[in-house]
Amino acid sequence: MEFDENLNPVTPPTRPTPWDQPLPYTAPTPPPVMPKPVIPPVTPPPASIFNLPAAAPQPVPLLPLIPPKPVHPFPIAIFAMMFVITLVSIVLALAGNWFGLGQPRSITVSGTGTAYSVPDVAKIDFGVRSTARNLATSQKMNADAIAKIKNDLAPFEINAEDIQTINYNINPDYIYSPSQKPTLSGYSTYHFLRLTMRKLDMVDPILQTLGNSGATDISQIQFTIEDPADVKNEAREKAIAAAKDMAIQLVTLNNTKLGRVISIQEDTSADSNNPRLMDGMGGGGGPGVEQGSLSVTSTVTISYSLR
Repeated sequence: MEFDENLNPVTPPTRPTPWDQPLPYTAPTPPPVMPKPVIPPVTPPPASIFNLPAAAPQPVPLLPLIPPKPVHPFPIAIFAMMFVITLVSIVLALAGNWFGLGQPRSITVSGTGTAYSVPDVAKIDFGVRSTARNLATSQKMNADAIAKIKNDLAPFEINAEDIQTINYNINPDYIYSPSQKPTLSGYSTYHFLRLTMRKLDMVDPILQTLGNSGATDISQIQFTIEDPADVKNEAREKAIAAAKDMAIQLVTLNNTKLGRVISIQEDTSADSNNPRLMDGMGGGGGPGVEQGSLSVTSTVTISYSLR
């Protein structure tokens, strides 16, 4: 190595090498253009209770304005008016009691009247029971027995409308055994009629004829009045007279007088004389039924005003 006069190392020139030459300028290559990504359209989610459209705002109802209660400037005047009205009502009520201006005075009495009458109609219920192995035979036997009874009653000249069927039924008959099932033994036919008699002197002969003609049941005999209007009027007149007599006696004892009739009510009851006969009454002597008499009772309640 060589040095110069100042003792600095002198570096020998070197030859240029290919690597020491500057590289020729080359323009930079632009980056490749990437295609834009295709974004698929956004599909709205299905409607549900969480994404319903917002409800339109509702108008808020306005509360009605309540006018303030008026303040009475003079409450003492109102109290005074109420006191005066109450006082006047009390005075009028007392005056009505003092001078008889309130409820009208009245008296209520009751009277009873009874009227008697001889019955003019008799009614008898009778029937026939027929039993046979089969139903048809039972019915035929019963019909024949009823026809015989009607034929025997023909001499008494009983009207057709005075013989009325009141019950007709058919029952099967069974034989019951403790160790066996019930066994059908036949049928029983029942036919009951009501006979109205308007000639009371024929009651005994008719009852005897029914027993001799095959009637198996004679349930009762009843004596009545065909038209009870007259006997009811008589009982009513007696009841009204009894009630008025009682009212006059009461007001006389109390130094007052009867006024007009305010109300009147009546309760009427009839007492029927009903001899009853035993079932299966047969022939022999006459039954000797007594018709007796009938009573009708009327109870009248009358209210009178007092003067």
